[in-house]
Amino acid sequence: MMCGLKKHSSIRGIFEQRYYSNGELAPSWGIQIDETASILIGVHENGKWRKHEDLIYKATVALLNFLTEEHISKNCFDLWEERKGMHLYSTASIYEGLKVANEMLMSINPLKYKKLSPIIELETRNIKKAIKEKFVKENKFIRSLDNEQTDISLLSVVVPFDIIDIKDECVKNTVEQIENKLRLENGGYMRYEGDNYMGGNAWIISSLWLALYYIKVGNIERAHELFNWVTEHTDNLNFLPEQINRNGHNSVWVMQLSWSHAMYVIVKNELLSKNK
Repeated sequence: MMCGLKKHSSIRGIFEQRYYSNGELAPSWGIQIDETASILIGVHENGKWRKHEDLIYKATVALLNFLTEEHISKNCFDLWEERKGMHLYSTASIYEGLKVANEMLMSINPLKYKKLSPIIELETRNIKKAIKEKFVKENKFIRSLDNEQTDISLLSVVVPFDIIDIKDECVKNTVEQIENKLRLENGGYMRYEGDNYMGGNAWIISSLWLALYYIKVGNIERAHELFNWVTEHTDNLNFLPEQINRNGHNSVWVMQLSWSHAMYVIVKNELLSKNK
């Protein structure tokens, strides 16, 4: 997958929402900036930084240019590809993308990027400050400037992006809100408050995302409970769906969803590491 990245980004350094398997641009409905940030995070994990120097630089500049004067993400689609707005998750992803980009660029050529590096460092500090100023209300995180609904992606400020101290009171209050407002009778969790897509069901990634949080705070027992709930909802071939019916335990919509499987592997590896 990494070998074809360079041709996929636009001249602005931004990756579009969708591409065909041959690399051609597929129909999209707007900018979703967390995808560009995710590419940088993926390249960082891949380790072949020098090979992708041009991509890293262009995407870094794109992320910097996508910040407002108040150091939050400009208006774009959210990670669910549903709503345009100025979102916490989008802002958090820019923070993480810039952080790893700075590490990669300074490793590739510290002399070349010595002037850019302090700019990135300043912006990440400003973003962190802006998150607490713009996306907190009543001591809880909110999903967007114009939408205060509880969303599982609010966990992003602590996992996978280590931006806010996990012991922060806002984090604790947000998790309590998630437990109270997103949990369904079947034991799963919706994506966000008021979700009505396909009836508003339990999403596999929601339970796994919450499991990652509990692993991070040391509540391994609760993480195992969430992981086991997901495992119980695989099909006879051990595939995972996108959703589980809110009123039961049947798979809904997409079966064999890569996102569900990727999160499952991440949580499994985290749990295994705690048993060593």
